Amino acid sequence: MGRGYQAVCNECGTQVEVNDGPGMIAMPFRCEDCGKEWWWHFGPGGPMDKEPEPPPCECGGRFTSEAPPRCPKCRSTDLERDPGGYEVMYD
Repeated sequence: MGRGYQAVCNECGTQVEVNDGPGMIAMPFRCEDCGKEWWWHFGPGGPMDKEPEPPPCECGGRFTSEAPPRCPKCRSTDLERDPGGYEVMYD
């Protein structure tokens, strides 16, 4: 089970949407350089049926399941969960 939540960048104050962990039909991968998110869909017709690994990111980086979330504005990894923000669980 995965979860999505709002976080705040401690470097620049930007609000960030973070998705962590797999669901039943997909899981998020993040670019190790820019933090852009790419979803790997399981099952018939999804990328796992066609590609041995995620495609390269537009920035030239690599999508991995281990890359930390990053601020889309300043690319910092210093994020803190927003206590006033939402949190959802997905499966």
